[in-house]
Amino acid sequence: QVRFESSMSPGTRLLFCTSGILLRRLHSDPSLEGVRVLVVDEIHERDCNSDFIMIILKQLLAYTRLDLKLILMSATVEAGQFQHYFKDVNPGGLPPVLQIEGTTHPVDQYFLEDAVEWTRYEYDKRDGFKSGKRKFEDMVGAERGVPNMNPAQRLTELSKAYKEWSAETGTKYSDRTLGVVAQIDCDDLVCMQFDLIVELCVYWTNAQTPGAILIFVPGWGEIKAIMTRLQQHHLKDYWTVYPLHSQVSSREQQMVFHPPPNGTRKIIISTNIAESSVTISDVVFVIDTGVKKEKTYAPATNMPCLDAALVAKANALQRKGRAGRCQHGVCVHLFSRMRWKDLDDYQQPEILRTPLEELCLQIKMLNLGGIAEFLKHAMHPPPKASVDYAITMLQDIQALDSEQYLTHLGKLLASLPVHPLVGKMLIYGALFQVIDPVAVIAASLTTKSAFVLPSDRRHDADLDRRFLGQERQSDHYAQWQAYRGWESASNQGYERHYCDQHHLSITVLQMIKRTKSQFIKTLLDAGFVKPSANSGD
Repeated sequence: QVRFESSMSPGTRLLFCTSGILLRRLHSDPSLEGVRVLVVDEIHERDCNSDFIMIILKQLLAYTRLDLKLILMSATVEAGQFQHYFKDVNPGGLPPVLQIEGTTHPVDQYFLEDAVEWTRYEYDKRDGFKSGKRKFEDMVGAERGVPNMNPAQRLTELSKAYKEWSAETGTKYSDRTLGVVAQIDCDDLVCMQFDLIVELCVYWTNAQTPGAILIFVPGWGEIKAIMTRLQQHHLKDYWTVYPLHSQVSSREQQMVFHPPPNGTRKIIISTNIAESSVTISDVVFVIDTGVKKEKTYAPATNMPCLDAALVAKANALQRKGRAGRCQHGVCVHLFSRMRWKDLDDYQQPEILRTPLEELCLQIKMLNLGGIAEFLKHAMHPPPKASVDYAITMLQDIQALDSEQYLTHLGKLLASLPVHPLVGKMLIYGALFQVIDPVAVIAASLTTKSAFVLPSDRRHDADLDRRFLGQERQSDHYAQWQAYRGWESASNQGYERHYCDQHHLSITVLQMIKRTKSQFIKTLLDAGFVKPSANSGD
C-alpha cells in the first residue's frame, strides 16, 4: 500500500506499506490492533518519518503492546545504536542482532580516476551538474595553509595533492588522468559529468560484456539530461533506456525488470529509489554519481527544500551492492578515492537538519503529548532551539494556540502532506479561487527558482526578471508570469527560444509543473477544491 494505490483486502495477512501509511494507521489505530509482527526496513536512512515512528514504537512496546514483535532491517547500519535505543523495552536487555549473509557475486569497486583513465575523458566545465559548493577543495587549501584560494591556486594545490596521494599509495595513474580528476574536484564539491557517464556506457558497450547498466542520479532533471544524451548518441540503437523515479507510473517502473529487446543493452537511470527499494537482477554495471537529493532548510524561503549533497559511505555501498546479483559486477563511483576517504560513514539524521513544523503537527494530531517532551525521546533528539522555533512558527501562522493545542487550521494543515507554510498558501489560494498561480508560486518555493543567472549575463537576466515582475516588483509574480509564458510557448512550439530569451531553465519549469500538479491533486483528495478548479492540469 502506497499513498494513492492499495491492494489490501479483508483477507490480507502480509502488508507492504510506506512509513507514511503506517503513520496514518497509527492515527486511527494507536495500538496497531491485529498486527503481531512489524518489520521496518532500511532503517539506516534515518528520515524524519522513520525516527518519528521509532519513538512511537518504543513507547508502544513499553506501555501498550508488550506482545508486539519489532524487526529492524538494513544491509548497512550501525546496529549498536538501535540495540541501545531499544534495550529498555526489550525483556532480555540488548535486542539480538542477526547477520544474514547474501548470495551476491563479487563486485569490483572503481572510482573517478579509473573512469577517466579508461575513457580518456576530456573535462568540460560546461557539462553536467554543479551545486556551487566547494567544501572539499577549501579543506585541502586549509590543510596546506592556503584557506582562501582563488581558482588557479585551488587547481594547483589539488593537483599536487593528487600526485602526492598517488605516490604515497602506489596507485598508478597518468598525470593527465590526475589532472582531469583535480579539475573536476576543483570545480565543485557536488559535480556530475553527464558526458563521462555516456562515455562509460560506450566503453562497456564496445567491450561487449553483457549486463544491464544502472546509473544513480539525484533527480528527474538529471535523468532527463542523461536520457537525452544517450538518445542522441550514435550507439543509441544498441541501448534501451528506462527512467526510474517516484513520479514514473507503476506500469512504467515495471519495465525495468523485463529483459531488453534483442541486440540491445538495458540502461536504467534512477534516483536512490533503486538504492534499496528495488533489486534489478540483471544489473552488472553500476555508475554511482555520488550525489543524492537531501532534505535541508532554505533560510531564504524559511522552508524545507531538496538540495543536492554527497552521499555517505553507507549509501555508496548500498549502490555498489546493486551490481553482481547474477554475475561478477562492476561499480564505478564518479568521485575520487581521496574524496571517498573523507565521506561520512552514515548520513546525518534528517531530524537534526530539517525544519520540524510538519513533525510537530503530527505529534499533536496523534495526541502524543507535549512536543518538546516527545522529541526528547528520539534516538538523536533535535536541538531545543529548533523545536522552540517550530512551535513559535506554528503559533504565528495560527496552526497552534498559545497552549500548543491544534487549531481548526492546524488540523487542516496536518492533513496535507506539505510544509505548513505551503499548506496555508494552498488553502487560501483555494478559498480565494486563485489556486493556479498560488500552486505555481508554492511549487517554485519548494523546488527552486526557474530563473538562471549566468555569470556573463547576470545583468540581462536580472532585467528579464524585473520585466516579468512588471510594476509589482514581486519575485513571486515574476515566477508566475515566467511559468505562464513558458506554458504558452511550449504549446506553440518555441519553448527553447522563450527560455533562452528570458534566461529560464526548462528542467526547473518542468519540475515546477509536476510539483504544481501534485499540490492540486492533494487539495482535490482533501476536498479543498472541486475538479473543475483544476483546469490547468
